[in-house]
Amino acid sequence: MSWKNFDLSPWFQDKNILIAGYGKEGKSTHRTVLPYASQIWVTDAQWLSFDDKKTQFIPENELEQLKEKVDLIIKSPGYPLKKLHIFPPEKITSQTDLFLSWFRHKVIGVTGTKGKSTLATLIYHVLKENCVKVLLGGNIGIPAFDLLSEGEPSWVVLELSANQLEILHFAPHIALFNNLYEEHLDYFGSYENYQKAKWNIVLKQEQNDWALLHVSLLGASEITQAKSTLMLYGQPSDHFSLPGMAIADQAFLFYQNMQRKAFSFSPDKIPLVGKHNLENCSGALLAAWICGIPFKKSIESLYTFTPLPHRLEKVGIFRDILFVNDSISTIPQATIAALESLKSVHTLILGGYDRGIHYQSLAEYFKSHPHYPALLLLVGQSGKRMYELFREQKIPQTFIWTNTLEEAVKKVFELTPPGNICLLSPASASYDQFKNFEERGEVFKNLCKTLA
Repeated sequence: MSWKNFDLSPWFQDKNILIAGYGKEGKSTHRTVLPYASQIWVTDAQWLSFDDKKTQFIPENELEQLKEKVDLIIKSPGYPLKKLHIFPPEKITSQTDLFLSWFRHKVIGVTGTKGKSTLATLIYHVLKENCVKVLLGGNIGIPAFDLLSEGEPSWVVLELSANQLEILHFAPHIALFNNLYEEHLDYFGSYENYQKAKWNIVLKQEQNDWALLHVSLLGASEITQAKSTLMLYGQPSDHFSLPGMAIADQAFLFYQNMQRKAFSFSPDKIPLVGKHNLENCSGALLAAWICGIPFKKSIESLYTFTPLPHRLEKVGIFRDILFVNDSISTIPQATIAALESLKSVHTLILGGYDRGIHYQSLAEYFKSHPHYPALLLLVGQSGKRMYELFREQKIPQTFIWTNTLEEAVKKVFELTPPGNICLLSPASASYDQFKNFEERGEVFKNLCKTLA
């Protein structure tokens, strides 16, 4: 299906449409369907008003009255599906699902609990550096519908969250699944529901599609249900059970047809910190290879990549302390990866919004790494829960609970010896005190500078 002059009318013309959730994607949906729809209702947790005659707000507790009137429901990622239980499932869709129904053959979709923004941006960068016309959108901040106003691309890279994959009838032609850890339990209710949403990116693929899986996913029962061609990426293995790309000290190792071929690279030239980011690079190389880019050219492109903010971002040295911003970290595994990447952290700031995830893995890490880091500053709701856990488990580190991030940064200047590193890697969401992890990271950077 051609991108140019794409006709949206068969999907939206003269229809009564309910938009569930009015964040960035909900607003994008509204702009897109407005010229076509007969009637539009918008529901959201907060009251809204609209200027156009077609659109009206409907409170969530009055949705029952639309049961017989609505033709199509377009759910935004953060809007709970359970609130739409009164409607037939066949009427409920999403931007992601509609976009994939039109252009799945052009889409490289990237998901995973952590690292999906970096991996999606890496793929976009490698393709663009090799003169491929490519667009980047999805969970990274540009709704899929908004991409339709751009010139026709050869490929679209979409970062896809579990919320966006929850309703899926179509999947990307190339899917990358980076990792899977306990997260978003406040939304999905259980880890099982979260996993089910994530695996849709592979299980909804067809036989001519490609699924690139991080080696940590090997052994998942869902792999046996996949119809697409499977490849692996990530840590080196002497027995890659599937074709794929592994990493060695100074080489990417490509496995195919029971043979291994090495492609050398210079680790110091790649502007990303940590082993996990080299694993991201291996996934990006595979995706670009499927798109026709030779590995050697892709590797050269890695050297010009600009890392995203709030991911092991060096803020600066203040009072002879190096501050590092890893606000993107919302789960324990991400914090552990950050500590392993930096190797010499003295003070770690943890905590934030409590989503109910388990922190035992952090306690085990601290017990197995005595006095690394030496000082833990625990913030907010989840910080309180960590405090109780760490006290019960008798971890060897010094740990102090503080109410706010500002209090924690003040403690950094009081208690961190000069010449050391302070890392913000919260292992928690930000919604208790901040709008999102980006705002938390910006506030942290400003506090480092102003309190110094």
